[in-house]
Amino acid sequence: MSNYLFTNFPYSNPPVAYKACDFMTDEDLTEFVATAISSGSASVIDTDVYGCARLTAAATTDDSGVEVQRDAAWIALATSKRIRYETRVRLGESTSTDMPTQCDFFAGIATLDTSIIASAPTNGIYFRKDDGDDYLDIVIRTGGSDVAAVTAVASLSKDVWYRLSIDIQMDSSSGVGAVTFYLDGTAKYSATFASGLPASTSMMAEFVAFQSGNALGTKYLDVDYIVAEVQR
Repeated sequence: MSNYLFTNFPYSNPPVAYKACDFMTDEDLTEFVATAISSGSASVIDTDVYGCARLTAAATTDDSGVEVQRDAAWIALATSKRIRYETRVRLGESTSTDMPTQCDFFAGIATLDTSIIASAPTNGIYFRKDDGDDYLDIVIRTGGSDVAAVTAVASLSKDVWYRLSIDIQMDSSSGVGAVTFYLDGTAKYSATFASGLPASTSMMAEFVAFQSGNALGTKYLDVDYIVAEVQR
């Protein structure tokens, strides 16, 4: 794995479908559907170097936040194709002192869903951080059930940028392939599935979702960028 997931882009063989959002201006958020969770909000912070999207929980409101997902599903685990996702995130707080334990966040690809944290997506391959601990988990879901769920692959801290990457290499049969999750370029989980991955006909889109874990102060997740590519 290279230091940056898409070092060799653009590729000449095979060509790829490629989408990237760097959240430098407010207009960048229009590429996503932002769904508020109990009055949470999403905005672009242009005072941060290179800009970022800030997913903010409402102050003094438990389980408040927002999810942002690409406005159309365009990613499928097509047979014999490679699919890759990456985002860079940072947990923070304005007035509270108990981050990152008191929050949830999910980041990866999933079927279109406006309640990813509350109900979990039907199909998805993503990172997850649960309320009540500071550990990063990984999840693969197919048909509403977990195919793989591995907890505590890393411990997270506030005010630290983390690069989360997923690399999927599909076999020639639908639902068969290898999946690797990376944190800052280091593999944290890798497995080959003889079956059970989302079908090649299941359309998904990239997303990040965040919500607070208590009602004590303003918590947020900063998203530097979201990038995904699929071999054509």
